[in-house]
Formats: sequence, structure tokens, C-alpha cells
Amino acid sequence: MNQKNGQIKTAFITGANGGIGGAFARELSRRGWRLLLPVRDPLKPDAQELATVPRASVVKCDVGDQQQTDRYVQSFKDEGTDIDLFILAAGTWKWDSDFTGATIEEEEKAAIDFLMKANVQTKEVPFTSFENYLTDDLKNMTGISVGSHAAHFGPGHEFRVDQIGYITAMDAAAKLTKKKQREGIYKHLLLSEPGRIDTPMAREQFARKGIEVDWSKELKPWEFAIQELRKVGLF
Repeated sequence: MNQKNGQIKTAFITGANGGIGGAFARELSRRGWRLLLPVRDPLKPDAQELATVPRASVVKCDVGDQQQTDRYVQSFKDEGTDIDLFILAAGTWKWDSDFTGATIEEEEKAAIDFLMKANVQTKEVPFTSFENYLTDDLKNMTGISVGSHAAHFGPGHEFRVDQIGYITAMDAAAKLTKKKQREGIYKHLLLSEPGRIDTPMAREQFARKGIEVDWSKELKPWEFAIQELRKVGLF
């Protein structure tokens, strides 16, 4: 059992109903951690399956919404719950969505707006809630902010407007995390930027793009989770 001063350690994980966030949740649960897992819709099958993970508390909360997240994080303080680790893994890939506009510029702006909200706001909002309601605990909290540059295919690949939007959002998410690192208000904060991780979503998106990937050579989500947790000294 993973304990601190006789108490089970607690992790707050966003995006836990996805491949990467879910891998972090299951690996920590296997090692005895208590899990606080906000999801938009706890009635969806993936969220209901997540609720069966030992010591997992699945709560309806959109971490892109500041008021909802404030209320959820404030409840930790009210209940005397200490957060030892937070993992910000919520986000989305939308490389094949239709972003309508009269011009390419308008389509690109629509893609960037959507993907910034999905991939940057879902990190900025929890940071703000922690810093507003858990001020006395920040120096004891370790964080992992998960981004991705898997949209960077390299020379020879034509970029779509939604791909440009995704890259723009990932760059902004990285800058936000680096800013938090410079502020030094957390015990430890890791910027995690994986390449391709073998998740169902990744396989689907690369297949739609027509890019062949030898998935046997890519990290599995659980391998990635262990790798990153080791980086922050937890395993």
C-alpha cells in the first residue's frame, strides 16, 4: 500500500476515461493509490468501467469549466483531502473533423479555437483551481502535464487545418506548463510530451490520415505511465 504518514496517497487525474489518463489511473490503483477522477459524463460506458477500478472516485465535472472545477477542488479542502499527485491528461485529437468557414483562414481559426479549449483550457482551469483553493498544499504536490506532438509527421506530409490547430494547441499547453515550472509553486511539475502512444484513438487517427505506423514498436499506455511516474520519483 502506498502511504504517507499512515494515509493512502491520493492522485487527481483528468482524462482518466481515455487511453493515457486511464493507464495512469490503473497503474496507480494497482500500487494502492486513491484516485479522484473528474469526467464529463459518468454514465458513459468508459466512465462506468473506470468506476470499478479499486479506490477510484469518479465524479461528474467538466475540467474545462472553471466553476465546476473550482467546486470540485474546493471540496478537497473542505474534506481535508490532500492531493499528492495530479495528472492533467484531458484533451482530444480532431484531425479529421469538419471545421467550416468561408475561407481556409476561417476554418483554421475554428480548428484552433476548438482545440485550444479542449487541450489548453483543460490544463489551465485545474491549475487555477489548485492555486485558488489549495494554496497551502502546492509545495507538497507533484504534477504531470501531458501534451503531445504526435501531429508533427515531419517533411512530406500535408497539414490540414485541424492538424495545424492541434499543433498550435499543444504548443500553447507546453508554454503554460513551462510557465508554471518557472513559477516554482509546486513540489515537482513534469512537462510530458510523448510521441505516438498505442491507444485506440491514435490508431484510428493515423489510419484516417493514411499514415502507416508499426504499432508494435510504439509505447503502450501502461509503459508510458510507468516511465513518466518514474521521472517524478514515484516508482
